[in-house]
Parts: sequence; structure tokens; C-alpha cells
Amino acid sequence: MYNKVMALGVEGVPATRVVWKTALLTLGTLGFVFSLTLLSRGMRSVLDVGGFCAQGGPYEIRTPCPKSVGWIVPVSIFTGIASVGVGFLGIFRQGGPRPYVFAWSALFLALGWNFLEYGFDPPGGGTSAGWLVCGVAFVIMAGIPLVFLLSPAGARWSFWGPRDDGATPPPHPAGAPGTYHLRASELPHEDAPEPRGDMVEELERLATLHDRGALDDHEYEIAKNAVLHDEAES
Repeated sequence: MYNKVMALGVEGVPATRVVWKTALLTLGTLGFVFSLTLLSRGMRSVLDVGGFCAQGGPYEIRTPCPKSVGWIVPVSIFTGIASVGVGFLGIFRQGGPRPYVFAWSALFLALGWNFLEYGFDPPGGGTSAGWLVCGVAFVIMAGIPLVFLLSPAGARWSFWGPRDDGATPPPHPAGAPGTYHLRASELPHEDAPEPRGDMVEELERLATLHDRGALDDHEYEIAKNAVLHDEAES
């Protein structure tokens, strides 16, 4: 159970932070899906009129764009970028899923699918070699990073985020302030008495939580000094 909690990146994180980060991650993911759907619909509207259209300007337009294209495409682009940013704010530094890493592949797979579909069945009938080439190129651009993200090495990073391969430390006792990692600058002087093993282990636990972001610098110093003070009195 402890390892699962650590994999989600919520061990030692306040509940309020978990809630708002989860909300940001969900909002960013849904926003990107919405913007990608808009962009795909706008692209299909352009392909329906032959793949080339224009609007505005002083010149006579041979093929005017559908009215919806004028706002769908720019809105979808800006909302997509904003959604990726919101999703990025929702990730946990300690781990957890990172769906924004699939944004590139999702974008080019959607565009490539449209080109392939219209390449095999264009509005004028027959096939369109140019659209088929674009479709294949977009699928390759999406597929190469997607293969990595779905591989064992890539999935470990993209689905759960980077984390240590070593065994996670056991949960600290109830009521304990946290866990710590002993740095070289914090080792006792050579002429100091040998520290007890349980104190070193507690310092290592505290620093581990500090490195994972569960304790800020102030909380870490308070808890560390408390452990050193208890050791000095014993």
C-alpha cells in the first residue's frame, strides 16, 4: 500500500495540495482534448473545400473559408497551449501521471488521421497523393515519440513520472515529523561521539521527505534540530 501511495506522488503532501493539483491536471487534460477536437473539426472544414481557402484582404477570394474556421483554428491553438500549461502545474514532483507528454503525439495523430481519411476519399473523388503523404508524415512524427512513451522505460517516466529505482523507505511511525537524508555537511565531527543508528536512520528519513518536497526547508530544519537535540540529551 505504501509503494502505491508513493507512486502516485501524494505521500506526505497536504490534502489541499493534492486536491487542487488533481483539479489542475484534470482541467488541463480535458481542455487539451477539447482544443484538439476543435482543431480537428476546423481542419476537416478546410479539407471539405479542397484544402485551400482564404478570407479577408483586398483581393478576390476564389475559395472562401467556412465561417467557423476563422475562430475555431486560433481558439483551438491558444486553448491547447494553455491547457498543456495548466496540466503541467497539476503534476506532482514526487511522481504521478504526466499526460501532457502525449500532447505532441495526440496532435499529429489527429492531423495525420484526417489527411489519410481525406487522402483516400477526397471531396472530388479518387485519391489524393499529396494528402496521403502528409498523413503518413504526421503519423510517423507522432508514432516515434509515442513508441518510446509506451515502452517500459518511457512508460515508467510518462505514466508515473521519474522516481528512484531503489526501494522506498518504510512509513515513519505515527506522529513522527517525517523522514530525512543525511548530507555530508551534516555529518558529526570526527571528535564527536558516534551517533546512534536510530538517529541516523531518522535523519535519513527526514531528508528523503525533504528531497521529495513533503517538507519545506523550514520544517526540515525544525525536525532535524529536534532529532539532534534529543540525541544530545540522551
